[in-house]
Amino acid sequence: MFRKIKRIMKNKYLSMLLKVQTSGGGIERCGNGYGGFLVAADILDALNVERSLIVYSFGIGEDLSFSQDLLKRWNCDIYAFDPTPKAIAYVRQSHLGAQDNFHFYEWGISDRDGTGQFHLPKEELYVPEALVGDSRVEEVSGSVIPHDGVQCETIDVEFRTLKTIMKQLNHQQIDLLKMDIEGAEFAVIDEILNSGVVFRELCLEIHNRFFPNGYTMLRKMIKRLNEAGFYIAGVAPDFMEITFIYKH
Repeated sequence: MFRKIKRIMKNKYLSMLLKVQTSGGGIERCGNGYGGFLVAADILDALNVERSLIVYSFGIGEDLSFSQDLLKRWNCDIYAFDPTPKAIAYVRQSHLGAQDNFHFYEWGISDRDGTGQFHLPKEELYVPEALVGDSRVEEVSGSVIPHDGVQCETIDVEFRTLKTIMKQLNHQQIDLLKMDIEGAEFAVIDEILNSGVVFRELCLEIHNRFFPNGYTMLRKMIKRLNEAGFYIAGVAPDFMEITFIYKH
């Protein structure tokens, strides 16, 4: 009962914090219930009239349904990134890996360039607040942030800032930026906004639960995005995925 009350209170607070701030954009879901995100389809439709869309997708795990749906719907080039060994093995054996418009890199995104420690995912993770009730699931995503879903064991991986990645791939702007990066989003968003990188949509999975002051961090991040011209256009029912669009 206490767990249920705690979950209700958490969702009530998130529902107040994560209010939709702007209308329009034709919000639709791409991908399945696990790996999917809401996107502003109307904006992508308009951009796609003149050119192929450029999509950056950070954090793949073992689910490419988001990329698959984007490729079915739009003419786009997807650049996917994940340094987790499980994710690398999964992408290598996926049929998307052979497509010319899907590109995969074994890099992590960070607020700085260089090699860093990366916690490997646990083989099995107990999830007491899973949507279907208490369960055990296999964790597939590593993280730079220590939390219950990762091991103490770490590996060294290559990290790059978004600005560095775009420069190496010769991109001036991004149409859609998706990040599911297991708690690193708070530092990375700060760096991105400071760098002046141009993008139109941001699909973000939030992990404020990994931090003692997570709600404060989330509130500050949203305020910072608002100040840069990005406003919430869609929120998933579980309050974990947020879609921001840039308003001039």
